[in-house]
Amino acid sequence: MGHRRRKPPPPPRPKRRFLLFLSIPVLLFLSLRLPSSVLRHANSLGPEPQNIDGHVLLLGGGGGGGGEGGGGRGEGEDGLIRRRSFEGLADLAGRNKRGYAGRMGYGFVDAERLVDPHRPPSWSKIPAVRSCLGDSDWVFWNDADTIVTNFEISLENILESAIWHMDFNASPDLVVTEDINGVNAG
Repeated sequence: MGHRRRKPPPPPRPKRRFLLFLSIPVLLFLSLRLPSSVLRHANSLGPEPQNIDGHVLLLGGGGGGGGEGGGGRGEGEDGLIRRRSFEGLADLAGRNKRGYAGRMGYGFVDAERLVDPHRPPSWSKIPAVRSCLGDSDWVFWNDADTIVTNFEISLENILESAIWHMDFNASPDLVVTEDINGVNAG
C-alpha cells in the first residue's frame, strides 16, 4: 500500500500584535521626522529673496497688560490662581525682532502699546494689525513670546512658502499660518 506524502507545514504567519508592535516605532519615527523636514525646507529658502514691493512691517506682539498673555492674575473655575508673565521675555524678544527688522530693512512696531489692557491680548491682535495697515503694504504679526531664530530667512521667503508663488500683488489679503496642532490664538 502506498503511503501518502504529508505536505510540509506552512511557514508560521507573523502575528498581528507583533506587526503592530513593530509598526508603532516606525510610525513614531516618521511623525518625528516630518516637522524636521518642514523646518529644513524653511531653512533652505535662502537669504536672497525677491523683495516685496512696498513697505513691510514686522509687528511684535505686546507682552504687557493683563489677561492671558500679560503679567495679570486670574482665578480659574477650580479656585486656583494662575499667573503668566512675559517679564524679561518681552524685552529680549523685542530686541530680537527689532534687530531682524533692521537687518532686512523692515519697519518694526512693538504692539505692547496697541494691546487693550482690559481684554485678553489675543483679542487685541486684529485691532493692532488693522491700525498698521494704512502705513504698510504687508504686516507680519509675531506673538510676544516668539523670537526670530534665523536672520538669513526673509519674510518674503516665508510668504512664498505659504502662498506658493512670488507675485505678491496677486496674493491673498490675509495669510494665517498654524502650529503643528492647529491655529494658535496666543
